[in-house]
Amino acid sequence: MGSLMSSTINASTASGGGVITTADASGILQLQTAGTTALTIDASQNVGIGTSSTASYGSPLTVYLAANPTLTIASGNANAYLRLYSTSDASMYLANTGGSMTMITANTERMRINSSGNVGIGTSSPSALLHIQSSGNVAATLVQGATHTAKMSTDGGGVVLGTTTNGYLLLTTNSAERMRIDSSGNLLVGTTSAILTTARLTVATTVSAGIVSATNSNTNLFCVNTNNTSWNAISFRYNTSTEVGHIDCTSTATTYTSGSDYRLKESITPMVGGLDKIMLLNPVDFIWKINNSKGQGFIAHELQEHFPDAVSGEKDAFETYTDEDGIEQSRPKYQGVDPSKIVGALTAAIQELKAIIDTQNARIEALEAK
Repeated sequence: MGSLMSSTINASTASGGGVITTADASGILQLQTAGTTALTIDASQNVGIGTSSTASYGSPLTVYLAANPTLTIASGNANAYLRLYSTSDASMYLANTGGSMTMITANTERMRINSSGNVGIGTSSPSALLHIQSSGNVAATLVQGATHTAKMSTDGGGVVLGTTTNGYLLLTTNSAERMRIDSSGNLLVGTTSAILTTARLTVATTVSAGIVSATNSNTNLFCVNTNNTSWNAISFRYNTSTEVGHIDCTSTATTYTSGSDYRLKESITPMVGGLDKIMLLNPVDFIWKINNSKGQGFIAHELQEHFPDAVSGEKDAFETYTDEDGIEQSRPKYQGVDPSKIVGALTAAIQELKAIIDTQNARIEALEAK
């Protein structure tokens, strides 16, 4: 306390014992035992136990203990006490031997560590190492900076994991990302960005050269029925009630089915002019640029002129996308062909040819009979 003196009350250990008191005008009161200060009260009513520097720690009450000290607050019950202690590395600990430790605000328990070491937040009976219980939906929020927030909550029947606007959700194993839900709600497996921004599910695989088979670890998707029976592997629906196609599997084969029930159709009339339409087509042989393999079929935009429902997309179309560096890029949006859409015209053409042949045969037979 500088050069100021202090009023003291000292329990002396000198022969004869007794209490020694001194007084001055400093406004500081000290309680001593055996000439050593045990408690100090300064002129601002700050209290120091074990120290005369009552204001050094910015608190009305300062308790200064020796190295590796322990401070115990106990009640009449031998097991009902709180122990505060620190170690030489300045770590601070709280302990309550034989019971639970609770943290209370506004006279309401907020957190508890029970005798098993389980931590409960929002519950007084934690059943796991960390048990968070919320009366509302949001149970936990993780915040980094001002804009990155992750939340764990419930919707009354399940668990909800969420992030802030423009955030994404990652699942990792062995410190490597395995799956991501991006800010648009797209599910990405094996990639960190949607290859096609309108695709809700993207599964990317790097396949080495060779044939992909059921034993190839690079296979993107397995559809398996462990009961060894025929089953509907995938169903395609226009809405929740109308199926428009499905993929079925048996023990030996896979069937691809598109909706064609008569109850889905109206204004049904026989097809005419099938042969004329087929004769307009330009079937070609070609080589694929990507791997120099041979192919045969149609050029999409040429087929589109005569069978528009057999072709998807538009000629020379492009699309924009954002690459992994966040840069907007442009790439071709290629057309596709569904050859099954011309089966009806092919069938009509064969029937028309058959009718022509039958007519010609009848004429030949009539001529030969003369």
